[in-house]
Amino acid sequence: LTSELSSPVLYELGLEPAIEWVASQMRKRFDLETRVQWDRQPKPMDEQIRNVLFQATSELLTNVVKHAGTRTATVEIERNGRNIHISVKDNGVGFNGATLKSAHENRDAFGLFNIRERLKHLGGSFLIESTPGRGTRATLVAPLKLDGSHDA
Repeated sequence: LTSELSSPVLYELGLEPAIEWVASQMRKRFDLETRVQWDRQPKPMDEQIRNVLFQATSELLTNVVKHAGTRTATVEIERNGRNIHISVKDNGVGFNGATLKSAHENRDAFGLFNIRERLKHLGGSFLIESTPGRGTRATLVAPLKLDGSHDA
C-alpha cells in the first residue's frame, strides 16, 4: 500500500516515470490504456508538490476506472513557466459539473474536493471540465516551488 501511495520510482526517477508506472499498473490491474505525454522540460520541484501531484494523478486515473465507463485515458504533463500542469483526460460518460458544487454532501465527489483543497494549500488550482456523454478533463496546476524560488 505504501508503494502505491508514494512509489519508490517517484523518488528515484522523478514524477513523469512515476506516473508512467501508475499507468502501467492501471493497465495490468484494470485494463485501462493510459497514454502519458510530457514536454521533456526540467521540472525541479519541491518534494511536497511532487507527492501531491503523484497522488492526485493516481486518484484521477482511479476515477476513470471507477466512473468513466471507458478503457482509455491520457495524461499530459507540461511545465508552463514556474508552474506544472497535469491533465487527465478520458472520453467516457462524463458528468454534470453541478455535482462538484455539493462535494461536501456527495461522497462520490469528495475525492475531487480533496484534490482541489490540497492544491489550493500549495498555491495551485484544480479545474474539471466535463460534459455528460463527452468525457472529462481534470487539470492540476501547481507551482514548482513552495517558497517562490525557482530553478531553471
